Amino acid sequence: MTALHNFLIAQKQANEAAPEWLSSLQQVAFSQLKNRGLPSAQDEEWRLTRLTELYKQEFRPAIATNTLSLQKTLLTPSAGSRIVFVNGVLDTGLSDSSFVAGLAIEPLEQAVISDKLNLETFFNASPPLEQHGFLSANTAFSKSGYVIRISADSIIDNPIEIIFIANNTGPAAWHCRNIIVADQFSKATIIERHVANDTAETYLSNCVTELHLADGSHLDFYKYQDESLDAYHIGGVYSKQSRDSYLATNNIAIGSKIARTDIYATLSAEGAHCEMNGLSVLAGDQHVENCTEVIHAKPNCTSDEYYKSVLDDQARSVFRGRIIVAKDAQKTDANQQNKNLLLSSRAEADTKPQLEIYADDVKCAHGATVGQLEEKSVFYLRSRGVSETMARALLTFAFANDVIRRFHLADLQKQLSAQLADRILGEAASAIETDSLFGEPL
Repeated sequence: MTALHNFLIAQKQANEAAPEWLSSLQQVAFSQLKNRGLPSAQDEEWRLTRLTELYKQEFRPAIATNTLSLQKTLLTPSAGSRIVFVNGVLDTGLSDSSFVAGLAIEPLEQAVISDKLNLETFFNASPPLEQHGFLSANTAFSKSGYVIRISADSIIDNPIEIIFIANNTGPAAWHCRNIIVADQFSKATIIERHVANDTAETYLSNCVTELHLADGSHLDFYKYQDESLDAYHIGGVYSKQSRDSYLATNNIAIGSKIARTDIYATLSAEGAHCEMNGLSVLAGDQHVENCTEVIHAKPNCTSDEYYKSVLDDQARSVFRGRIIVAKDAQKTDANQQNKNLLLSSRAEADTKPQLEIYADDVKCAHGATVGQLEEKSVFYLRSRGVSETMARALLTFAFANDVIRRFHLADLQKQLSAQLADRILGEAASAIETDSLFGEPL
């Protein structure tokens, strides 16, 4: 057994405050973790994940730290409600969940006890039945996280922002479970940020978010991961959609030493639409893996998936995308694209798009590319007086920003574009007019 597995098994203790249904669920998950263990290189779905160095780490349970001050760069200007966790523990001093009609927000530990949001119906209802070890560990050990419910017919104008900050001393691990329920014909935007203080040491953030969309609901969900370069991030976003619902999951990964995020969506009723956008910008020896799965379980559903990565130095990205069209899911329209830009001869991109189609009246397409900048495009910019270095930087920025321009939240779109420009263009970004660089928000 690995050091991490032994740590997790030793970590188990009874949650006396939990209701019987949750205690039973967590005990089953713990038994699965104990018996099956954590994923290994022998598991096909984890074969390319760099697990060895993670499994050697000597973690300990995370503890709360002194209250921090939030940097403005972490905040979305238009956010109306904000919940902040430090080392996986709710920080009430930094949080601001003012009353908003039609919106209920509760910390997980409080929601479990109060049962105002009918948590038993939704907890662990969207992940697959066959769960890997990290997902089982999250179910078994999660005591913190957030629960959001948007009432029927409610339109929440301002985004809801959730921030997870690492500020640990010594190797630590935490497991947060988040649940979002969008009732009939509701609409909301939610931003989930994972960031680290400059002093944070090695840690493991094992964070799972569930999305439940009722008939006609509309949810725009953003996951932004900029963890410490000494950190390990294992996460998942699992969703279930009902009739005529709309979901957009936007997954941005620019941080962490090793990260893996599973984005699963089940379209369980006619008329559901799912959009998946993803961007990874990596350097050094970073390793980021994105695994997506869209299950078209019913007829007349649509999905559109668009993932990109930019890789420099010895960075590596892994993309596994699967679209499954069930036998009864006629009139399915699904599209999946994955594009990777290599800036170094030592960078590596592994991509595996997959289609599993069991219906005969469908429209499905997928594609993947791995390559470098086109020399013709570089030459074109150089012929107009742009240096070669700047020409390559501008083309790289345009390649990555193409994903961000698909986002629907204007101020977040501009904020991420500015951060991307600073990372790719460096000091030269300030010399270019903002509007000409970023373009008009969608």
